[in-house]
Amino acid sequence: TYLAKQKVVSHDIEHIVSGLGPNLIGEHALIACNLKCNHDYFSPELAGQLTLMSGFLMSTGVMKINLHTPHLMGEYLKAAALGVRMAEGMTRPLLVNDWRAYLDWTITDIRKELNIVGSPPPGTWEWTNEASRT
Repeated sequence: TYLAKQKVVSHDIEHIVSGLGPNLIGEHALIACNLKCNHDYFSPELAGQLTLMSGFLMSTGVMKINLHTPHLMGEYLKAAALGVRMAEGMTRPLLVNDWRAYLDWTITDIRKELNIVGSPPPGTWEWTNEASRT
């Protein structure tokens, strides 16, 4: 129960720290990152419970993009791969961090501490929000 509530509290912070923006493609990159990191860190049973909704969102995201905006599928897959690569080097899942301990840290220093590598430049996937409406 604690970890489920922590996911809600830390979600927006995870976007900021990872650099995986709060937009159509960035959301799925973060999901892929968290799926990989949680499954590497926790037991399969706990990871499965923690990622029930994330796994569902990832699968429906693939279907939705493929059916309605196939022109975004290449970018979606690149972003998901980036999220997985990012997770492979991280020291621990974003979920288990006490973000209050980092209030006076810079984003650069937090990324170094957690070994978050490969963050895209800010705004990388902002265009996908509009592109998904066409």
